[in-house]
Amino acid sequence: MEKNDDEPTIKVGDRVQWTINGSDQFAEPQQVLELLADGWVLVEGSETGIPVDQLTVVAPATADPVLPKQSQVPPTNPHFKPKWQQLLPAPAAGMKDFLLYTAGQKGALYVPSEMTEADFALLKQQLDAYLMVIKATSVRDN
Repeated sequence: MEKNDDEPTIKVGDRVQWTINGSDQFAEPQQVLELLADGWVLVEGSETGIPVDQLTVVAPATADPVLPKQSQVPPTNPHFKPKWQQLLPAPAAGMKDFLLYTAGQKGALYVPSEMTEADFALLKQQLDAYLMVIKATSVRDN
């Protein structure tokens, strides 16, 4: 089979044989599930991808397979809030919140929407003091 650079010789749905150094790797031809952009192919019955140049089409796909859309990763829902986040109070007027994630713990920090340099300096002092208390009271072995 002569390869044509304009179109792939292997398509989703084709049944293929994987051959290395003249030795067939599949007892029976396997169906192509997905063509990857980097020269690999996913077939049924194989845990990993297989190099496309080691495959031979034994039986072409009988019909045009239904291909997945460009991305198989579903879009993120910008309106979704995890349950733990739903339990947090909404920021008061003139405030904004920052979600915090530390060692599996989740919380929020609420600060004014508008702050001066002096406000930032005071906030830093307060956070440093909180960190000292948290470290001093933490019962955790490293």
